[in-house]
Amino acid sequence: MMSNMSGLAGLDSYNRTMAIIFGSVEMGSSVIGMILNIICLPYFLLGNRSICHVLYSLIVIDDIIICMMCIPSAVSMLKGIEPAWLGHPLLCSLQGFILDTANKISLFLISVLSVSRTVSICWPFHVQRLRHILAAVALYFSLYLFRASTPFIFG
Repeated sequence: MMSNMSGLAGLDSYNRTMAIIFGSVEMGSSVIGMILNIICLPYFLLGNRSICHVLYSLIVIDDIIICMMCIPSAVSMLKGIEPAWLGHPLLCSLQGFILDTANKISLFLISVLSVSRTVSICWPFHVQRLRHILAAVALYFSLYLFRASTPFIFG
């Protein structure tokens, strides 16, 4: 019966209110997060090419992607929990896939930054190579994309 109703009309008043509150908070957080990360990005991109600056640049870019991918679900909540707000379930699935991938990459980048700091503290004279760290990030990203896309490729 609820499938015939679209938008907020199909929800009771409590769920309607919660959907609007969650959608508003998610939209506000996403917009503020995107703006602040875009403001921070030039500092890390134009700074020196140290491991920390490069990793922070990647983290900021990843955070911008995460904030952008949260906007569709915020719009969906504001419209009354319409899962395929873009008009096509495939686009909704793609948005979920990108958001999940960006979240996993974010965790990995933060872990790499943490390990890099630990190595710097424990062995201050050990030279860490940026190309080794970027190779590890690229390898993780490639392996994650392969694993995550396997259901799409092989059914």
